[in-house]
Amino acid sequence: MTLQTQIETQAETISRLNTELARYRNREAAHLRIIEKQAHTIEQYRKQADLAAMARAIFKEQG
Repeated sequence: MTLQTQIETQAETISRLNTELARYRNREAAHLRIIEKQAHTIEQYRKQADLAAMARAIFKEQG
């Protein structure tokens, strides 16, 4: 194997690894977006639960 062939082989390997890394990062970014949406949904549920608790307290005070 000549030095030129070794360099070309390593360049191809580096290119493939960079492609795989980009795919991995995109996949991780997608997972992060899903988690952020879930956190937002949970926060909305908490707000609804707080409002429901306040409504129950008001109705309880009124009789």
